[in-house]
Amino acid sequence: LLRRNLREYEQADRIYVASRYTWESFVEEGCPEDVLSLFPFVPDPRYEPDGAPLASSTFDVVFIGRLCVAKGVPLLVDAVRRLAHDDLRLVLVGGWSSRGMRRFLQEAVTRDSRISIGPGDPLPHLRRARLCAHPTYEDGFAYAPAEALACGVPVLVSEDTGMKDLVDPGVNGLILPTGDLPALTEAIDAAYRGEIFT
Repeated sequence: LLRRNLREYEQADRIYVASRYTWESFVEEGCPEDVLSLFPFVPDPRYEPDGAPLASSTFDVVFIGRLCVAKGVPLLVDAVRRLAHDDLRLVLVGGWSSRGMRRFLQEAVTRDSRISIGPGDPLPHLRRARLCAHPTYEDGFAYAPAEALACGVPVLVSEDTGMKDLVDPGVNGLILPTGDLPALTEAIDAAYRGEIFT
């Protein structure tokens, strides 16, 4: 599949990319810039603030997407478990990608009742969320944080995602060093304490 994709890129007259991050990745691999065109993705129009005051009595941090190591899920679980706030919740919306991840997450839920997992429509979770965290190790764009922003929910994203194009640091989110557990923990704590995004 990789070899086929690389051959297709070599033959293409135009390659559309969704973010500057993806653009830079192509250029670093020797792709000429005049072949690239930026074609930003946008969330479905249903992702918007609902206008109602937030009714949740908990501080919900939401992750939406495939529950796997590459998306930074174990890092996020570890960050939340480092914080002692009783009303902090981590809501993981998605399906696990392996039996190992399923075991890891089931154990995390057993050890910390503040963590929950469930598939389904992300919109109701975003409408209750105070924060969306997406600490991926690599992602060309990442729709879930874009959907969160469209709902008015601030985001925490890594440096290695195209989503960072949409983040105005300190206003609607933060761009964190990839794989940095202390930075992620500190950012969640700062949001919980109201030191950012108020």
